[in-house]
Amino acid sequence: MLWRRKRGKSCSCWICLEEGKLDSNWYVHKCGCNLQVHKSCYIQWIYSSGLNELNQINDTFDLAGYVPAMETAVKATLLNKIDRHPAFHQNSHLWMTTGIIRTLPVPLKIVRVPIYMMDTILRGNQLLGPELPLSFVSAQCPQCKKELNLCDLGTSPSFATRILDIAYFLKRSMGFAGMMVSLIAVPLNATFFLMKLSLFQLRCLFPESALRILLDIPTSDAMDIYTDSSAGIQSIPTISKLIMIWMPMYVANFQIDIPFSYLLKPVWLLLIANQVNKYNDTTIGRTLRKVLSSTFVISFLYDIIVDSLTSYLFYKPKATSLLFSTNQRFVRLKESENNGRYFDYSNVIIKHDIYQSIFDSVAWPFLGNFTGKSLLKSLVWAKRHSKLSWFPSVYKSDIDQLVFNFIGFGTVGIVYKAIHLFITHLRWKEMKQDQKSLFDIIGQPSYVFYRDPTIMREIDATVKIDT
Repeated sequence: MLWRRKRGKSCSCWICLEEGKLDSNWYVHKCGCNLQVHKSCYIQWIYSSGLNELNQINDTFDLAGYVPAMETAVKATLLNKIDRHPAFHQNSHLWMTTGIIRTLPVPLKIVRVPIYMMDTILRGNQLLGPELPLSFVSAQCPQCKKELNLCDLGTSPSFATRILDIAYFLKRSMGFAGMMVSLIAVPLNATFFLMKLSLFQLRCLFPESALRILLDIPTSDAMDIYTDSSAGIQSIPTISKLIMIWMPMYVANFQIDIPFSYLLKPVWLLLIANQVNKYNDTTIGRTLRKVLSSTFVISFLYDIIVDSLTSYLFYKPKATSLLFSTNQRFVRLKESENNGRYFDYSNVIIKHDIYQSIFDSVAWPFLGNFTGKSLLKSLVWAKRHSKLSWFPSVYKSDIDQLVFNFIGFGTVGIVYKAIHLFITHLRWKEMKQDQKSLFDIIGQPSYVFYRDPTIMREIDATVKIDT
């Protein structure tokens, strides 16, 4: 009958030779050989193969005292292998991008090891870095000897997995776009790139009449000419130049922590206030001053209330409850004993690095401008077709456009934060399920590296887990 449930396909495990019906507990080789195996049997077989490889190393170099730590390294590597989205909690790194590395010749693949080591030294304060190129775990088909993708050994695909796949693709795409921009634009001339980016951001937020006040110029089109040469940049007034230089950092500070960022917003707004006070007798000048003052107060309250509460009530419990698999070891965040220092726990499970900020610095103002214009056009249309006397009076003027640009900028930021919170929750559940399914088969890790996030160094580096 049509409503009768379709029976599962009969399978035979090539490890334990047990037969059964195909369901979520089975893994089918996707290399073309179509072999079937129990997920639990396959995980145990891969783990045992990794241990055998380590035993050979132990017999050669007499490393008996390091066996428990090496067993943990196999478990950490295996957990990273079955993770569908391992780069979520890792920093972007050009030489460690899997898609790029696979296209490189063997000599360049060898060169990436010292490059990674140098990057670790120069950026050693990273919380969780990219995965090392070394590996104790490999899974080859016993027939064709092709390397298999082990991500299907973890959690079974679901609707939440599909959402994470989309978010994962967008994160890697934004990071890759940011890396390409930094590789192409910055070496040519970082100053020109910074000034052009700042001018684009300012135009997205401020209409022409407000931009003339901020930059103290007769027309913003003149800045296109000034920013094309070093002599032109030198001719820009000092205050205007500082406003333009600090603008990209001001936008990036909403997403990542920048050193001395607590001084960035007030100093940048003081520079703008110095420009606005010269035109306080104009309508656009008074409106600009009110908008910027309101923006500073709202962003300040948002930082100390909303961001702090979500970080410590939502992100912190989730981040400290996970074991992170990175560099063939397990890392767990430990609550800092230094309570005077603040740490942004929202940037742990879903890492937002500098390369994504380069992409966001272009996309966020553009989307904010688009949202603000759309809201303004919608209200103007509604007012025109509404007979309600209390409907707000809005027009397509520079004053209204200025207000709605900032409303759109804030709306996009709030929507992004909400999406980030939702994706973080899905990712946390996925990591918990992966760890449970793996440790139920091969056991808990023997050693873990505890890390204090506020001082960015490891403490109690080899603490045995009591389980």
